[in-house]
Amino acid sequence: MKQLFLIYCLTIGICTLQAQSLTKGSRTDSLKCRRIEVDRKKTYQISQSVVVCDTLIMHDKSTLKIVGSEKFTLYARYVKIGRRCVMDASGANGTARSLDGKVGIQLLVQMNIYALGDLLINTSGGNGYKSRYYPKGSDEQEQIKLGGSGGDIHFTYYSPIVITQSERKRSKATIRCHTKPGASRLPPYMSGVRASCATAPNNLFMHHTLRVTPGQTTLGRTQKSKDAKHQMIKLYEGKVTFLRVEQSLEF
Repeated sequence: MKQLFLIYCLTIGICTLQAQSLTKGSRTDSLKCRRIEVDRKKTYQISQSVVVCDTLIMHDKSTLKIVGSEKFTLYARYVKIGRRCVMDASGANGTARSLDGKVGIQLLVQMNIYALGDLLINTSGGNGYKSRYYPKGSDEQEQIKLGGSGGDIHFTYYSPIVITQSERKRSKATIRCHTKPGASRLPPYMSGVRASCATAPNNLFMHHTLRVTPGQTTLGRTQKSKDAKHQMIKLYEGKVTFLRVEQSLEF
C-alpha cells in the first residue's frame, strides 16, 4: 500500500509540474502591459501573438515590427500615432535554405485612436530568394522561388477624428495598407512569364496568377525546356476590412 501511495504522489507531482510549465509557456505567447511607447525613428519588435495594452504611442517615423507568428492580435485602449509610422507584419524573404518567401502575418487590430498622422500597415508577402547560381542537376520545379501571399487585415477602431483609409499619403489622418504578394524569382532559361491579377469568385480578395512557360535554350545555356505546358501558381493578396464603431472599445 505504501508503494502504491508513493507512486500516486509522484504521479500527482509530475502532472502538477507539467501543468505549471504549460501555463508559463502559454503566457509567453501573449503580452499584457500598461504602456508601449516607440520613440522617433525607432523600432519596437513584438514576438507574442496577442498583445493587450492600455496605451500605445508611436512617435514620428517609428515602426511596430511583428515577428514569429502567423496571426497577430492587438488590443489598445488609448492610441496616439504620429507621422509616417509603420506597423510591419510582412512575410520574411526567402533564403538559401528556405527558397520561398513567407506569407504575410494576418492582423486583427482593435483600438481607440485619439490622434493620428499617417500609418502604413504592411502585411505583404516575402520575396522569393534571389540567386544567380542554379545547380545543373537540380529539378526545374525547385528552381522557382515563389513569393509569399499577403496577409489579411481586420481593423476595428473608434476615433473622435475623421480617419481616411487610402492608398495615397494625405495631409489628414490616413491609414494605408499594403497586402500584395511577394515577387517570385524564376530561372533565366524560363521565358514567357506573365503575371496577371483577377478578382476571386467571392469578390473578397484578389489573386495574382503567375503563368510560367519553360523556355527554349537561352544565350549562354545548354539546358532546354523539359515541359512545354503552362504552370499556374496563385499568390493571394490579403483582404482588408475596416470597421469604425461609434463608441470607444472596451477590453
